[in-house]
Formats: sequence, C-alpha cells, structure tokens
Amino acid sequence: MSAAVEITVLFDFKDPHSYLAVAPTRSMLETLPVRSHWYPFLGSPMRPAVRPESLDDRGGWHRYHRAVYLAGDLCRYAEARSLPARHFQDGGLYRQVSGEIAVMGYNWATGAGPEFARSYMDQTFEGYWDGALDLDDLADVTLTLMRSGVDVDGFDVYCQQEGVEELLAQRADIGEAGGFATPSCLLEGEAFVGRQHLPYLAERVRRKLEEEDRA
Repeated sequence: MSAAVEITVLFDFKDPHSYLAVAPTRSMLETLPVRSHWYPFLGSPMRPAVRPESLDDRGGWHRYHRAVYLAGDLCRYAEARSLPARHFQDGGLYRQVSGEIAVMGYNWATGAGPEFARSYMDQTFEGYWDGALDLDDLADVTLTLMRSGVDVDGFDVYCQQEGVEELLAQRADIGEAGGFATPSCLLEGEAFVGRQHLPYLAERVRRKLEEEDRA
C-alpha cells in the first residue's frame, strides 16, 4: 500500500451516474495498491427535459435532445449491467430530493467500520433507484442502517446537530480538495469526473507508483 498516493472518491446517492460508477470504481481500486476514501457529495438532482415551444429555439432543442439522450443512456447502461434500477425508467431520475439524511446515515455507518459503510452504501443506492427508499426520511435511513448491521442508538439525535455540522465540514473539505461534481475521483487535487476516466486514472496511478519505485 503506497502511503504517497491517495484517491478520494466522491459520490451522490441521488446521482444515477454515481450509482453506475460504484462497481467499476471499486474494481479499479482493487487493482491499485493505494489508499482510497469515499466521501458523499450533495449535488443538484437531474431536471427533466423541457420541450421547446418554438421550432426556432435551437438552443432549447439542443438541451432537450441532450437530456433525452442522457436519460436513455443511463437506462441502457443499467440494463446492460443488470443493475436494479427501475426508477431510471419511470420518471424517478428527476426526483427532487436533498439527500442530507442519507449522507448523515453514511457518515454514521462509516463510524462503525468500512464494511458497514459499504453495505449501507449499496443498500441505499439500490433502495433509492430500485425500491421505495426516501433519502430524506429519517425512518427509511434508520432502517437501512439497521439492515446494514449498524447500531442506530443515538442516530436521530446525531442528525439534529452533530451530523449537520459534520456535513458542513465535509462540504468545505471537499471543495478545498478540488471536488465539485459526482461521480469523481480526486488525485493530488486533480478531479476526474465520470466513470469514463477510470482507465486513464488507473494508468496515471501506476506510472506514479513506478516513479516512486525508481526514486
């Protein structure tokens, strides 16, 4: 394990791209002898495509077709990987939620240990995109923690103050580190946004490790 190389992974439970990126990101990290840290990032939800009223609105039509294509692309990739994601296809891509309570749940699970955080992450992503999990509902998040094997005693109190303070501090730390979107990996202050960059990022890390070995 290289002490000099660390990768920070940013994800957002309400971001469908983050859901698609979890498995390939984990697979990439498993091939690299580096330290990694997963941090939740609260971005903006997707907005539905708005069909322009005027045929002359070229910019509007471009945005419309791009949004329609993007939604279709998400569905294609989820189907190709047999990923449980019914809400990719029923309008659920555009649910307007905050996700703050779900993030506090992840931070709470992280305190219990990495294996609990991973279980909670998987159940939250699948519950939101394929089930009825409400990211903003304390009862839903608490139940997901319990199903992940996490002790929830005191979690409701945590969400009232300490959890909020941790969210704010986390947001500041991520911004200072150069994070601004999901899914992304941060390497030495440089952000690689989107799962399409994973092969290049892995090669960058391997070259850096080779340089360390020669030094």
